[in-house]
Amino acid sequence: SNITIKVYNVLGQEVKTIFNGFKSFGRHSAIWNGLNNKGNQMPSGIYFIELDNYKLKVVKPVTLLK
Repeated sequence: SNITIKVYNVLGQEVKTIFNGFKSFGRHSAIWNGLNNKGNQMPSGIYFIELDNYKLKVVKPVTLLK
């Protein structure tokens, strides 16, 4: 299905789109390198990862440490 993985800051603002496209059924991984959509390094802190497909939306907190 089509999958979107995005990173948001604590204010709910989109920081980075990690993936937006098709993934087949199974296990997959994604890595966020701490950069925003403009290529700037984000500060250490708490962020939220959102995984969204046509059936499910999951949001998990993550901590970025430098």
